[in-house]
Amino acid sequence: MFKHKKIKYNPDTPSVGVPIIAHANEVILPVPVAKRIYKRLKNNDPFTPGIYKKLKYLFSHTVVKS
Repeated sequence: MFKHKKIKYNPDTPSVGVPIIAHANEVILPVPVAKRIYKRLKNNDPFTPGIYKKLKYLFSHTVVKS
């Protein structure tokens, strides 16, 4: 069983790369995009067109081995 635990998010801490296991149809948010989204969510502000554009790109593109 899993529990949700609330933790304080600090967007100013340095990013640490960690390996992940991702499955098809999962979207991974890069740290810069997550910082922009978090500030808006925290203040109940609407997203800017730039954030929508980044999210749309993440949903419509995937990394493939070249």
